[in-house]
Amino acid sequence: MKNWIIRILLLMGFSIPYVFLAMYADCFCGDLFEFKLYGGINVSALWGILLNYGTMLLCFLLLCLFALKTANGKFIIIGNTLSFLFSGLFVLQNNTERWQWFFEPFTEVSFLIILSVVSILAQMLFVYFYHKKQKSK
Repeated sequence: MKNWIIRILLLMGFSIPYVFLAMYADCFCGDLFEFKLYGGINVSALWGILLNYGTMLLCFLLLCLFALKTANGKFIIIGNTLSFLFSGLFVLQNNTERWQWFFEPFTEVSFLIILSVVSILAQMLFVYFYHKKQKSK
């Protein structure tokens, strides 16, 4: 594939508001997985974390891997900035009154920032270990 097509595909992949989608699914779709274990332990919170935020992180890491394999590492930073901006836009544009108490002690915007920073840190670790593995070969 041509290099500019790969760059456009990377930017399109990163422009999906993954953080917003994970927060939205955690807040509004948590009841889908609600069941209790012996002793009354609610498992829905665990499933919400694994499915929503795990999927968000997996998507970011797959895009990061694709960027590294195609020698477009600088698009990781550009793409994360785009994803953060689009997620922030969606959070500000949607009616998120329920979120004000759901993510306590954080507001929805501060939780969005925290999730974005955590995903960027995870990608930086991924890039570090990727380059370390490439040097050892």
